[in-house]
Formats: sequence, C-alpha cells, structure tokens
Amino acid sequence: MKDCFLTLDKGLGPNTVYPLLDDEVRIGRSAKNTITLLGKDVSRNHARLRFREGEWTLGDLGGANGIVCNGKRLDKVVLTSGDTFKIGDITFRYIEREIPEARDQFFETISILSNTIQVQKLSEEKHVIEPWWQERLMEAISAIPFLSHLSEKERSKMVGTATVHIFNTDEVIISEGDEGRSIYVVLDGRVRVFAKDYQDGELEIAVLKGNQFFGEMSFLTGEPRSASVVAEDLSLIIEFSYSSMCDIIKEHPPVKTVFLDYYHDRLDKTKEKLEEAGMKERRRAPRFRTEIPVNFLVSPNGKEEDRESSNVWIGFSIDISLVGIMVGVPEAEPQAFPPEAPVHLEIVLPVDWGDFRTLGIVRWVKPPKAEGEVTQICIEFEGMARTYREKLRKFLYGKSHVDL
Repeated sequence: MKDCFLTLDKGLGPNTVYPLLDDEVRIGRSAKNTITLLGKDVSRNHARLRFREGEWTLGDLGGANGIVCNGKRLDKVVLTSGDTFKIGDITFRYIEREIPEARDQFFETISILSNTIQVQKLSEEKHVIEPWWQERLMEAISAIPFLSHLSEKERSKMVGTATVHIFNTDEVIISEGDEGRSIYVVLDGRVRVFAKDYQDGELEIAVLKGNQFFGEMSFLTGEPRSASVVAEDLSLIIEFSYSSMCDIIKEHPPVKTVFLDYYHDRLDKTKEKLEEAGMKERRRAPRFRTEIPVNFLVSPNGKEEDRESSNVWIGFSIDISLVGIMVGVPEAEPQAFPPEAPVHLEIVLPVDWGDFRTLGIVRWVKPPKAEGEVTQICIEFEGMARTYREKLRKFLYGKSHVDL
C-alpha cells in the first residue's frame, strides 16, 4: 500500500503535512481549494494534482506565475517521491511511502514529522506513540459539540482528512482579515485568540487548549477571519478543510444546526467583551491586505479647493475595506497628514479591475517605530460614487463570499 503526501519545505511554516487522499487536489488562493495558500504570487485557482493509474500528475491551471518543479518552469509533470515544486514563494515536497494496510493514515502523517524537535517534545514521556496520537485526535473530535454525536467509524474518517500543523511559541496561525474557511482543533498546546479595533487596540477574546476549536465564523459566513490566533506554547493543530466539513454537514444536516448555535454564542460573547473594553468592533466586511498602488493628494489646510498648498503622495495599501483604507507612505513625516484633512485618492486595483477615485478624510496617523517601517495613514472614504463603491464591493467579496 502506498500513501502520498505533500510537505511544506518553505513558505507557510516548515512543519505541515497534507495527505493526498482524493483523486484530485486543487491548490490556490480561493478558500474552495483543497489547499488554500495566501501568498501574493498565488492565483485564485493555481494548480491541480490528479491521481491516475498509480501516479500523481501536477498541472498548472493558468496561474500568472506558473509552477516551478525541481528548478524548472513546467505546465505539467508526473511527480516522483522527493520532487519539490514552488507555487509563488511556497515550496512543497512530494513524498511517497509504502506502509502496511493496518497502519493509520493520521499516524503516518505524524511519523513524517517525527524527526523534528517539535514532535519529539510533544511526544516525550509517551511510551507508545502511535496509540497516543490516535487516541488524542479521537478525543478531540469527540469533544467538539457539532461532531460529538458522530459514530466511531465516522470520527475515524475525519481523522483521515486531517492536515497536521505544528506551530512554535508566538507563531501566527491565522490573521484577522485572512481568507480561509478551514476549521482548526487544538490537539496539544495553547493558542490565544484576539481582535483589534480601528486604532489597532488589541483585545484578548479567548485562550484555547486541547480539544477546543476555532475558525467556525469564516467557515459559515465565507467572510475573512474576524480575529487573529497565535500559538502561546508549542502547539499541535489539526486542520479540517472546508470541503471535508461540507461533506460531514451533507451527510449529517443536524451538525450545521449545532454549529450555528455555537457560532452565535461565540459572536455574542465577543461583542460583549469588545463593549466592556470600550473598543469599537472592527468592520466585518471583507478586507484586502495585499499591497496595491495608491496616489493621493492631501489638503493640509483643511480646504479641498486649496490645491496649491496640497501635497501629492505615492504610497501603497496595507489594509482596504468598504469604508476606508490604511496607506503606507515611505519617507514621509507624520505631520504631513493632519487629522481631519481632506484627501483625494486614486487606488489602482489589480489587473482586470481598473482603478477608482474617491474623497476621504484622514482619521489618524501611525508614525514608524523602527528602521525600515513606513508612516501609516488611516483614511475614511467619503463621497464615493455609487459605481466605484459597487466596483470595490465586488472586488473585496470576489467569489469567496458564498453561503453554505
């Protein structure tokens, strides 16, 4: 029996293994792919792996930056064990392993990671490692409210679809505003969940430990992540993809009902914490955090018509939503952007979308704190034409805003 895997050699984190379980695996930026990547050079639907007649073939789906396999740019290639390929800045390694029929798929994934210091630390003092991993994952699945009623056979099936990640202390697991619809379960370690307000004020929402989960809000709504999650300790995290969770819901419709109840309860508690802390809730609209060019004109005297005293700046977007934009401006002094100053903006969206123009107001400025950082200006949109607003809305939502 031969099992096949992809491991991350470079890009998202060195300790991640993706078992290749289906006959077709898609890779790209869209949350509907089997493997979702957030790299800036990754296309929405970038590459596809197909299993035919005992071989995995890697093919380019027309990504702007293509695929580089073993150092060569290729459109299609049959993979052999040990081959590496790059999608954007992210490097994968393809692995084949002959294993006994009785050996567990999830444990085989763990065994690929077992030569790392991280797994050795997590496994220390466990005399029989294989049953321990299996038992811990089954225990975690059983403890999740919307999966607890599944039979042992069904839970074992979930084990087979799991992607394993190991995160070091202070390593970011997901960031607020990221795309993605996977569900994550903490198998070992501890993670901190927190959100930010308009002015980057931070509020801790929860600390999650073994058998607890996160990611359900984006899974249900299709919207970007509403909070950030960071590992507080060395943590073993299990990821269940959007497609595998959808399969469970199709087979067991009551799962969605329990899921929704849990989602609303967490949402209410988060809002309560934000209100208690006096923080404004961060906008829940989609956000785009890849750099795009921004040209803007600031009227420091507070008069839009006073063009002669206005300053024209060239910057880049750090964070853009339906109601405003955070702009980074290299080599600019913070005092050049007085609060409440009117702004004329020209924002250059990626290819096929074109640019759009709007007025805005400077709300606050964040000066650079270290060498290499840039001045950041928070600008609230004002007076945007309806056609431009609709263009921005469609661009931000794209095709990822799909209700389950």
